[in-house]
Amino acid sequence: MALLARRPAGPLTGLADMQSQLDRLFEDVFDGDSRRAAPMDIIQDEDAIVLRMDAPGVRPDEVKIDVQDDVLTVRGEHEETQEEKDKRYLRRERRRSAFARSIALPAGVDPDAIEASYEHGVLEVRVPQPPKPQPKEIEVKAKD
Repeated sequence: MALLARRPAGPLTGLADMQSQLDRLFEDVFDGDSRRAAPMDIIQDEDAIVLRMDAPGVRPDEVKIDVQDDVLTVRGEHEETQEEKDKRYLRRERRRSAFARSIALPAGVDPDAIEASYEHGVLEVRVPQPPKPQPKEIEVKAKD
């Protein structure tokens, strides 16, 4: 009997599983040819969770980012409008590109504090870490 390797438990273990499930959901909802997943790195440090996605050729105004129910969704769509009439295309795959990715965020993230930037074909979304819950001591009152 083979033993199954277990992933080490950590704060992002559930996040990776949720991301995989959401990616599969988007693949089921959108036709695989019209919506592609953009390659994405997720980095966690003490201050923030940083997502970096490849989105070459997509302009910043073609990207939409929203947060709902602690799920961040990034969508982008670019349509090539210029066509060279004098060229004889054998294959044309660059006319339209689209992507959509969603990841689960830790509870307590402030959506208004999320920042996004775009440089050299890479979209970066910075999600500040939510404040750590502080223990609260509750006074026990004697009843007379």
